[in-house]
Amino acid sequence: MRRLIIGLSAGLAMLLGTVSVFAAGFNVGINANLVDIEASGSEKDSLDPNDASILSTTVQNDEWIGSYFLELTMGDNDRFALGYEAIPGSADVSDKAHSRSDTEKSVTGDVTQNSTARTFKADANIEDFSVIYAEVPLGDLIYIRAGLTQLTVITKETASGNGGSYGNADLDGIQYGIGVKGLVRDRFSWKLSYEVNDFDTLSLVSTGNSVASETSTLTADLDTTALKFGVGLQF
Repeated sequence: MRRLIIGLSAGLAMLLGTVSVFAAGFNVGINANLVDIEASGSEKDSLDPNDASILSTTVQNDEWIGSYFLELTMGDNDRFALGYEAIPGSADVSDKAHSRSDTEKSVTGDVTQNSTARTFKADANIEDFSVIYAEVPLGDLIYIRAGLTQLTVITKETASGNGGSYGNADLDGIQYGIGVKGLVRDRFSWKLSYEVNDFDTLSLVSTGNSVASETSTLTADLDTTALKFGVGLQF
């Protein structure tokens, strides 16, 4: 992530050196986002990584989400922008909860063989999405966008019996996209865009397993794409 920040900063410095700045301004506004969320993940047991009950799955969900943005604009018709965007709400990673059943055969401190049936239910939310970005014009209407993103993954697993659980995690990523935008009466801005968010791999280790020396590791890849329409007020 540090290399991405350094590279983006250097690129912005070069771009700023080539932009003909007549005046700087500010643009504030809101977006309507149709977000497609896709995730694939797997779970492995530290004591038996080849256990047939270990699952891997791919999930997908579409959500309408609102966001707000703040921008420093400059150049011809304020078409070059440095901005911050945030989504105050949350979204489900999957359109349903996933479950699996297994049988607990051993518990730390219990010398007898157990046969307790357990059902695990798992789901996740993403929230606190934010991005710092730059938008560079390509002609009168078209622009390209690149940014650095962050969000929080909230796990919502439920285990019956003495099962392990996972915590939450922050993920960093990169964003890129393309769109069109313009000004109406030099004051009201509009945008229509398509954007992709590519996040780092999620890796979580469980705690509270029935066997003290046992842990489970959850790994997942999360990506989102979005169609966006935004309106703003230019100062």
